[in-house]
Amino acid sequence: MLSHAESWSMSECSEIELLQVDDGARWLETEPRGFTVGAVRLSGWQVHPVATGTEPTIGRDCYLVRINYEVAVDRHLAPIQWLEIAFAFATEEDAGGATVLDAVPHAVAEQQDPASYVINRYLNLAPVSGIVGDVHLPAMASKVDVFGIGGPAVRWRHATTGGVRPGSHVAFVILAAPRGSRKLHVEAGSRFDAPPVDGEDYRPVARAVRFDLLLGCEQERFAASEAGLLPPSPPGSGQRPEGTSSVPRLFICYAHDNPEHVTCTLDLARFLVSLRLDVHIDFWDVGERKDWSLWAQREIREADFVLVVASPMCKAVGDGTVEGPRHRGMQSELALLRDALHRDRSTWVPKVLPVVLPGGSAEDIPAFLQPGTADRYVLDAFTFHSVRELLGAMGYRPACRGAGA
Repeated sequence: MLSHAESWSMSECSEIELLQVDDGARWLETEPRGFTVGAVRLSGWQVHPVATGTEPTIGRDCYLVRINYEVAVDRHLAPIQWLEIAFAFATEEDAGGATVLDAVPHAVAEQQDPASYVINRYLNLAPVSGIVGDVHLPAMASKVDVFGIGGPAVRWRHATTGGVRPGSHVAFVILAAPRGSRKLHVEAGSRFDAPPVDGEDYRPVARAVRFDLLLGCEQERFAASEAGLLPPSPPGSGQRPEGTSSVPRLFICYAHDNPEHVTCTLDLARFLVSLRLDVHIDFWDVGERKDWSLWAQREIREADFVLVVASPMCKAVGDGTVEGPRHRGMQSELALLRDALHRDRSTWVPKVLPVVLPGGSAEDIPAFLQPGTADRYVLDAFTFHSVRELLGAMGYRPACRGAGA
């Protein structure tokens, strides 16, 4: 099923630098003050063509990619609470032409013994016992979540009690690309969360890197000769193994009323991450210069649910009573949500969830979100019991309740 005659290895090392940057000084200095907290080093990748069989990938070439990365963190600094490593794949022919069909490791709760997988007839990585698999993963002690299977990018999130530990990691993806593609463009990035630095306004920033993966040109030849050599699928392996189904992707929309409100919103985001949700918020997406308006459009479009955090400034912006050009980001995001609700209420009413933080008031929910006649989610603490109705609205029941259980 794999072509052993052809593979390509990325031997040179690329490095994603992990920084803490003084966000408060970015408007005053050309280069904001910051310091390095670690790095993610990439090297030694391997690309193997895969026999595609018939139905799943008509007209596409498929590859098994072995991804090696090493996490290095400064042991003298406060521990990194969690870290994501992300890889986006695109082809020369079409920026959206590559698809991640499957990836391992799948979701890991706390600890996993060494595991082996075969590529079954559905081009999924199905677990098998013994050493007969196509790929092998070492034992893992940290909690791992995977996101993005079925799209052009995949992300793994690592979290361990006491902070992310340094060390080497291996992962595998099955990629489909337009037939005849000669090259894959890869953008590797990271998100992470670290404790505040002495009360300063520091943000975690990771500098993405880009490189190319060369692809084989003999896919049709070996696919024709090896398509019949696909190993038999283990019972029940026609579906993706348990733990790989997508969890809700959340976008948190909030106003920067004051430092205390921002901190409380980040506490909410961190708690939802501990429940293994896929959380997106501006605080973790800083780094390279970006168009924040387009960023907000993409996050709202791709989110399964948008959490709108109530606050006096959120209400003022949502109700149109804020004066001047203040809080332009919040103005743009709420305008997008108003427009979406106007165009398709049946879709967006269940997707936009007003949330009241501990100590907040439902009176601070904007009028267009119907604080009196539609559901709102008032949290009295960041505990599983307090957020159970919010999780129910998302149809999400975490396998592991996390830190707040």
